[in-house]
Amino acid sequence: QVTHQDATDPRGSEHVQKTISKINRLLDCTDALESHQKINALMRAIGCPTTLREVGVQTQSDIQALVDNVNIERLFNNPRALTAGTLRDILEGVW
Repeated sequence: QVTHQDATDPRGSEHVQKTISKINRLLDCTDALESHQKINALMRAIGCPTTLREVGVQTQSDIQALVDNVNIERLFNNPRALTAGTLRDILEGVW
């Protein structure tokens, strides 16, 4: 959930939440988790990898190398502010 504290979109967290809700409706889903599952199922159906392991990221050291090589400032266009720690959490979630 994007909050006022971590929203980077100048239109604010409410705009981001409305946009996410719109995406959920377009996917005929009730929430972000269901949308995530639907997108993952589509990706699997067309043969795309859905985890980092499937593209060669095999160890925690590999994840750390990814984190170390990302310029966090370049991710400012993400609707939620990211730190190296939150990036690592995201990458571990898709590992």
